[in-house]
Amino acid sequence: GMAEVWLAMDTSLQREVAIKLMKAQFLDDPDLVERFRREGVAAASINHPNTVRIYDVGTGGGVGYLVMEHVPGGTLTEQVRGEGPLEAKAWTRLAREVLGALVAIHEAGILHRDIKPSNILFDHRGSAKVADFGIAHLDDARGLTGSMVVGTPTYLSPEVLQGELATAASDLFALGRTLIFAATGNAKNPGLTGSYPPELHYWIDQLLAFDPRARFADAAAAL
Repeated sequence: GMAEVWLAMDTSLQREVAIKLMKAQFLDDPDLVERFRREGVAAASINHPNTVRIYDVGTGGGVGYLVMEHVPGGTLTEQVRGEGPLEAKAWTRLAREVLGALVAIHEAGILHRDIKPSNILFDHRGSAKVADFGIAHLDDARGLTGSMVVGTPTYLSPEVLQGELATAASDLFALGRTLIFAATGNAKNPGLTGSYPPELHYWIDQLLAFDPRARFADAAAAL
């Protein structure tokens, strides 16, 4: 991608932070630099317990940088691979937390565009923190991608795979696939396992509806 992430120490506040550095070639494009700054400001305005906090955004020394909260508990991918799929109670907590984050992100006018298990982190209390919203997707602003879609194929909605623009509904679809992974260990499974109650099967089917208009109206409705 266009970015790399480093663990760093904020010497003034004595806290560990994560710093995302955008590759230098992107700084040759003033429109892209301005969009990076604007999206960083928008993302930093979000203060929700289930989003990764953004502390600072800027450019300097040939890079664009984003200073973020360091979340030490690993990703959903690592958790499911290490400990196995989630039981229904932990799964429901995860779904609520990520949806709460999506409500806040969408209300700030940002689409995530790349909800997937590796973008869901856990803090020391086991609470989910959604990472990589807004800023992650400057690739599509460069005009170099043509018809290439932004996101990870397994988690992309049918309409985005067909080249339509991402919407809040496509974020909900990606969350549905992510939650299938959390429940089964395989994002491509058609649905939940039998250990989940019927109403959760019905609910996830609505998140994963092929037609975006058949999904929940928005993240708040899904929540």
